[in-house]
Amino acid sequence: MNVYAAPVRDLRFVLEELLAHRSLSLPGFEEATPDLVEAVLEEAAKLAGDVWGPLNKIGDQQGSSATPTAA
Repeated sequence: MNVYAAPVRDLRFVLEELLAHRSLSLPGFEEATPDLVEAVLEEAAKLAGDVWGPLNKIGDQQGSSATPTAA
């Protein structure tokens, strides 16, 4: 089974290069510094990889089915 690794580098690129941190100047984000955003991205990556990733083990092993189940 593959271990999930969040695309933190790609997200950082979008924020820093494409958006140039303009999203941080929106109302309500006055206290969101680039350092805080970096910390949030890193912690979200840990949560996704360590907690949510393993929850998909059955889906990774069995795959999906086109047969709908009865509700």
